[in-house]
Amino acid sequence: FVLVEPFLNSLRSERTVGAINDALRALKESPDKISTVYERTLKRIDSHAPKDQQMARWILAWIILAKRPLSCQEFQHSLNVRIGEDFDKDYFSGNLEESVALCAGLVVINKKSDSVQLMHHTARLYFKNPANQPDWICSANEKIAGACIAYLSFSAFSAGPCSSDELLRARLRKFPFLAYAAQEWGNH
Repeated sequence: FVLVEPFLNSLRSERTVGAINDALRALKESPDKISTVYERTLKRIDSHAPKDQQMARWILAWIILAKRPLSCQEFQHSLNVRIGEDFDKDYFSGNLEESVALCAGLVVINKKSDSVQLMHHTARLYFKNPANQPDWICSANEKIAGACIAYLSFSAFSAGPCSSDELLRARLRKFPFLAYAAQEWGNH
């Protein structure tokens, strides 16, 4: 039942009764119904305006390739790193729900765990299968490593390490993506 929402979302993008019937027939005849739902959802994302498509792909790449689940704050910071630019708090605020909505139901915000994740474990299995990975997933690890390095290069960190645990905690509160970037950049 968990796949009903993404499939219904994909039907909403169809323009005619015939196209809806074709989509229903394709699902019925598909030996791998789960893959069909995910493929249709990716096609729906590909029909977004270029800027929205790019953001949806970036969100999916992060969730699929992250070495551990990211908190909502970490995720917000990871999405908005601009390579070659210093920290600007205006780029790190915004509506995470609106960004996640671009992913056509594939991504959810788990309020209980304060994390952003794929909507179902079958989505992770689907995207981890190399045969299903779009080209933009294959090249995303390098971009994620670049985002981590760019984050670590912010001028706020130029003074070096914190001199106390209290200062470190304050830095991690202000820069929630710092721990992930420092620990995982080399693993991407």
